[in-house]
Amino acid sequence: MVGRTSNKHHSECVRLRKFRELKKVERKALEMELAHLEWRLRELQVGHQDSSSPKAHEEGPRQLSAYQLAIAILVHHNQTLRSKVDDTKALAQLLANWVATQRLQTSPTMQFTWADTTLMAHPVARRQGFHWLSERLYHAAIRGSEGLSRNEFEKFVDDSMQFEMHTALNDDGNVQITRMDLHCYNLFFESFDTVVITAWKFLRHISFGAASLACNVEIDRVHGKLVYDHNVNPRDRTSLRRILCMFEEPNRVVITLTKLKDDELYAMAPGERRTHGHAWYVIERLTDDMTTVTHSYFNYIPTTIAGEISLDEFGELFGLPTDCHQERHFESIRSAAERAYMGQIQEGVNMYRHYFLACKKGDDPI
Repeated sequence: MVGRTSNKHHSECVRLRKFRELKKVERKALEMELAHLEWRLRELQVGHQDSSSPKAHEEGPRQLSAYQLAIAILVHHNQTLRSKVDDTKALAQLLANWVATQRLQTSPTMQFTWADTTLMAHPVARRQGFHWLSERLYHAAIRGSEGLSRNEFEKFVDDSMQFEMHTALNDDGNVQITRMDLHCYNLFFESFDTVVITAWKFLRHISFGAASLACNVEIDRVHGKLVYDHNVNPRDRTSLRRILCMFEEPNRVVITLTKLKDDELYAMAPGERRTHGHAWYVIERLTDDMTTVTHSYFNYIPTTIAGEISLDEFGELFGLPTDCHQERHFESIRSAAERAYMGQIQEGVNMYRHYFLACKKGDDPI
């Protein structure tokens, strides 16, 4: 999440880095030219001394002819130009690689074997379930964030998003949508601790849906870094029950969001459409004043008492008509879902930017 000022500052840094690289190439060429001229000067000085000696007068002058000197200078100049070409080619290749890595790398397909786990009603089992599900997702987040290859800062300097819709054949041999993934990357020119504190508080109150942002209502709290909350999407009326947990390390914090499908204590009501899946935020310290945030969202088809909603019902969540050819309908859903997910995440990112700036000024709007 980089503001305009931060983007301008970083663009200036990139421009200066390119300028310094070009200056290095020019300096190397000048050093080579200087070395050659110094060598020629020493050769001429030695030749002049030799020509002054009696032996030199007996043997005749040893200086190069004008033609030979011109050839030597041209050969050296040619070598210098070739060296410049090689250096420029290497710099161009470096910049090409840098530009090519601006987009997120395709992440490995994540498998969540515990996705259908039911949260039990018994108090002790329920608390254990909060911890167990959050820990499973924490380890998946570590693997997933490493799979996106974001270890080098210079490879990722802009906010990035990547959407993917997964399909599979059902028992009847028909294609069905199984899951939708969204991977995001943001960079803050802010301290690690400040980003962690504000991100946790922001996520406690705001939830990103496929079609709208929703405010959360806390239902249960195990401790200050492990809570259970609920919200209803104001646009499509889908419900969400999630476990929010923070895992802290010296230079990395992982915030997990387990979106439950089955909860014995809060069973689905008739007419309810419950969204479920997983999400995480990996916040990492880059420098004292630079912090990266990698966040991923995995959303399954909303479910009801009777099971998953139909393809037509799912399309209606994004405002799509139902009278479409199936193949065209899949593509329409993919396009609409991509726009909706990316749009809402970007809106949430912008809200967080405003919230972050307000907190820095001492005005907490939440």
